[in-house]
Amino acid sequence: MACLLVAIVLYTRTHWLPDPEPAADAEKTSDYQIQQFQVTQYDEQGQLDYRLKGTEFHHYTDETGQLFAPEGEFFDREQRGWQVSGRYGEVDIKRKTLLLRDEVMVTQEDAAYDLSLTTDDVLIDQENQVLSTEADVVVTIDNGRLEGRGLRGDLENQTVKILHDVKTYYRAD
Repeated sequence: MACLLVAIVLYTRTHWLPDPEPAADAEKTSDYQIQQFQVTQYDEQGQLDYRLKGTEFHHYTDETGQLFAPEGEFFDREQRGWQVSGRYGEVDIKRKTLLLRDEVMVTQEDAAYDLSLTTDDVLIDQENQVLSTEADVVVTIDNGRLEGRGLRGDLENQTVKILHDVKTYYRAD
């Protein structure tokens, strides 16, 4: 008798009650995936805009995507490049942004000095030629190092500005 009662309750629960709504934060399903990808984009004038590669890319119908082990190079109008890498990335194709996460490294070697930046995450806005983060950053240049929290970089003018709690270390040679 107890088994029959349990069976009736289970049947009622699964067949007569409406299905619960899916969770709002349910994971998106990609519409396609690419393994070992490499992309090169040119601007309207035929100048190199960026190169991007990684081990895996998941594209979603809302024109966003996830990148795994992304590495890339973004170029300014003079074709000077900024190299970027991280463990993971999120791209918004419509907004032309790339968010790199975990073990992020940004380097610039074509300027008057070599620059290397490390942080937990960085947002690259291709349209406005800006990179930014609110995370802790370490910027290393030829004979110095800057540490702080938050950063805004101008890719076109090749400048970076640490926003908060700045500490500077300089080695005189």
